[in-house]
Amino acid sequence: QYKVGSLIVSDAGKVKGVFSESALTMDIIAAGHPLDTTLLSDILVHKLNTMDCNQTMSNAYQKMRENNIRHLSISNGKKIVGMLSIKDFANYYSFNFCQDQNQDNRIGNYMRESLATIPESTAVHKAAKIMKENKIGSLLTTRNEKITGIVTEEIFTRKVLGDNLNPETTLVSELMEKPTTIKSVQSMDSALSCMHKNDVRYLAVTVDNKIKGIISLKDLTIYYKNKFVTSQDIDE
Repeated sequence: QYKVGSLIVSDAGKVKGVFSESALTMDIIAAGHPLDTTLLSDILVHKLNTMDCNQTMSNAYQKMRENNIRHLSISNGKKIVGMLSIKDFANYYSFNFCQDQNQDNRIGNYMRESLATIPESTAVHKAAKIMKENKIGSLLTTRNEKITGIVTEEIFTRKVLGDNLNPETTLVSELMEKPTTIKSVQSMDSALSCMHKNDVRYLAVTVDNKIKGIISLKDLTIYYKNKFVTSQDIDE
């Protein structure tokens, strides 16, 4: 409904924890919990990771990496005042340091080349389990070994949980979307712009019009972070 990647869970006005799209996919769909009767209080509510608003973006990013999370709650004293996401970090580092300094920043150098695929006849429950086992947030769908679409944690959260579909009987073919593609020779800055334009977190990277890799919003964030830090070190 709100197109957000996480929700803070509260009880009688007291914050208890946080649920993200990843947690919902892994802890509910992959675990086989019934969608219509399972309450958030019945299953694991992930600890709310917070950081004071006076801390630096670098410290916040480091905490997210250390805890392997995509969302970080920002506090002012004991009050939660906001939320930082991995998308915010990609925007931040791109804005602060997005000009190429004669370095090769083509997408092909940073994409994930090992494509994770499943037949489009796979049930959502099994697909979610594969995501959980491999610690990934997307799968390319195939028919007769040809790539036909993509499914992500966001799609599962929005379409399966949002529409109360049965993960055991719903096939990924019913939910998959056409992957947004970008050429491997294009720049990482172009990838971020493409994600913003198409409101996606994953891009299928093509070489000679064939999908050869995947680049994610997380990959872009790491890229910009490393590039930004290197620049700062050189300046010092």
